[in-house]
Amino acid sequence: QMEVAVAIDGNKVTVTNHIDDHTTAVEEYTVTAISDNEFSANLKMSAIVDGTVVMTEEHTMRYVKVTADFSAAILGLWECQGITGGETNNDDNARLEFLADGTYNFYRRNDAGFWSLVPRERNEYFVDGNLLCTRWQAAGEEMSFEWWEIVSAADGNMQWTALRQQADGTTFQQDVTWQSTTPRTVLAGMDVTGVTLYGDVAYSYTYDADHRLTRIYEVTTTGDNYVVRDINIAYSAGHLSISGMSEGYNLTAECTLNEQGRVTEMTRSAVSPTTGFTSNRTFIYTYGADGRMATMTQISDDGEITSTFVWENGELVSVYTGEGTGNGDMVIAFEASDAPAQALFYLMKYDSDVSELCLQGFFGTIPTHMPSTRSLTVYMNGIPIHTTTSEYVYTVENGRLATCQENGGSTHTFHWGIRKK
Repeated sequence: QMEVAVAIDGNKVTVTNHIDDHTTAVEEYTVTAISDNEFSANLKMSAIVDGTVVMTEEHTMRYVKVTADFSAAILGLWECQGITGGETNNDDNARLEFLADGTYNFYRRNDAGFWSLVPRERNEYFVDGNLLCTRWQAAGEEMSFEWWEIVSAADGNMQWTALRQQADGTTFQQDVTWQSTTPRTVLAGMDVTGVTLYGDVAYSYTYDADHRLTRIYEVTTTGDNYVVRDINIAYSAGHLSISGMSEGYNLTAECTLNEQGRVTEMTRSAVSPTTGFTSNRTFIYTYGADGRMATMTQISDDGEITSTFVWENGELVSVYTGEGTGNGDMVIAFEASDAPAQALFYLMKYDSDVSELCLQGFFGTIPTHMPSTRSLTVYMNGIPIHTTTSEYVYTVENGRLATCQENGGSTHTFHWGIRKK
């Protein structure tokens, strides 16, 4: 996208590009045929350094007028459906999210079916007519470039093509097909499907046409089949609403989502229909560049910070509790485990009302590993007063958590289904 000088004299078009203070590139087109849609020309290319011609080349060229403009159509999230003709950085485990500011996000899907953002220092693109140009750079690496011609983009499908030249001078045609998807599913990848048992409780889940969780129904399977939770979830742009009943309380929650579809703030109210007791809480969430949760802060209805959870590299490292200070009177410090754990595992245990939303990706990257040992120490005013070590035994099927047994007790079974879209 460099500006160049153009001069037209009869059927001769001269394009002059002053690359730097010493080098000038000149292209002279002698047009041999022209119509409303295309023209042919004899092209003479010259490179001039400090006034001396150092290189010339001559070619016969044919140009077709570009009328399409895909700069708006390309915006959004696209999932690669396949590639022909040769290898590229894009394949059927790639997603590209083109943003209006000229940057884009690149996602990869691992063997467990999870989508994660590929960390880079730079992801830039521009669309000029039907020409797509991308460049990217990871930390400590050279800049990479890729150019494509957009053939079509309509009805949620997009086609790219490119004529590539190999080292020996031969060429081949390369084609990529894409399907539009939504940012919501970038973070999902997995769903609990149908009814699953967790201890003596049965869960039933309902999903909408976009495969988003819309209802959580929980019933104890012993005694009188007591309904523990009946929660509904409604979605809108940048927002989701939760309402229903949870363990005898009428529950409402309003959540604000960021551009990646993760919850950044949740304001929740629980009201007892029998006593009228009301509990209002606000939760603030932050995330790291890798999509994992970084902090969770709980604020009471009188505006006091009551607890702060802190994670580093996906590991929960500390919990601060104690109203009014933010640092608190009690600190629960967790030792690093022998396997990486994600924030979601502890968020699910801490907040059962919205635990299933963790599996939808609303609270960051979905966990693929769990700790087999976990030690925590409770401090009062900086003095350790209690230490507890928990042991976990896990089994994995098809790259996903299948069972979990804690401290030799009951075994919990997880049923997973791959989300197709």
